[in-house]
Amino acid sequence: MATGSSPGPGKQRHLQNRVGYASLCSIEEFRKRISTLAIKSGYLTASSRIFVSDGATWISNMVEDYFPDAIHVLDMFHLKHKIEMLFGIKAEGVAANIKDKALDACNAFNPQAIFRAVASWSTPEASKAIQQADLLTYIENNAMAIGNHKLVSIHGSGWIEKGVDLMISRRMKNRGMAWTQLGSSHIIPFAVLHYNKQWDVYWNKRKGQDSLVAV
Repeated sequence: MATGSSPGPGKQRHLQNRVGYASLCSIEEFRKRISTLAIKSGYLTASSRIFVSDGATWISNMVEDYFPDAIHVLDMFHLKHKIEMLFGIKAEGVAANIKDKALDACNAFNPQAIFRAVASWSTPEASKAIQQADLLTYIENNAMAIGNHKLVSIHGSGWIEKGVDLMISRRMKNRGMAWTQLGSSHIIPFAVLHYNKQWDVYWNKRKGQDSLVAV
């Protein structure tokens, strides 16, 4: 989560008040903890509330249940990737034309046009037909989140993926590493503390030095 961004060098931007959360827990428990973190981060007083997701059903349900007033937008990378996987990177002929139409509709944030393009393809392959049906369901379920791009200036979740990399992957996915569920449950809280720049604050409290503040 972040409360905004400021200009960085070149085209880069720096997130303001960036915080993250990770845990080994049930989806329902995770939903509750994320909503709590959002409120602590100023969600209730924010002038604009934007929720970016990869389109997973459980995340869309979480937005409806816990963030109903947020503008939910789908990271279009995930949709475009699904389209590329359906038609193939080197699609030819009719398949190539339909794929281009679908991708053009993605760039225009037009869910109806995306759906029509994908649905117009007649594939003789049973496996591709199943994949096509799954994609059409995905588009239907995320139609509003696709169209909502016209309301916001944030169109990707790259900074969220980077947060996952910094908070989890670099600590737990290095070469040769292997974790048990118990071991990872012990290390994740400390990775979150470090990512949120609360490492010194936490340990100072443990040492009874509450007055010290991390900078």
